[in-house]
Amino acid sequence: MNDIMSELHPALPPGPFDLRELLEHEPPITWRPKKDGEFVIGVVLREFEGSRGNYTYPIIELMNSKGRLVRVRASAKTLRSKLEELGVKPGMLIKITLVGLRESRAGYEYRLFDVKVV
Repeated sequence: MNDIMSELHPALPPGPFDLRELLEHEPPITWRPKKDGEFVIGVVLREFEGSRGNYTYPIIELMNSKGRLVRVRASAKTLRSKLEELGVKPGMLIKITLVGLRESRAGYEYRLFDVKVV
């Protein structure tokens, strides 16, 4: 039954859970910055693995100051590297900022992120 429930609602964790906890929160929103300087601040709740095709990447779940659950897909190499470098763990208050688009030496565009422990 739990496997079926997790398919029906993205906020349901795998394994046993208390449905009352779920009802306290709206479904998570995914942070998708569009403009340079956009940021998200929140307390890290958990990290888990997401995937697209054969590509896997970490997803960080944050609780923002308004009590909203926010998911950050760390599919950009610069964001993954910053999260690893800082050793981001549950309980930490972090700020993630989209610095902007940059061009690599090879001429490819990539998104540059900054991550700070607040």
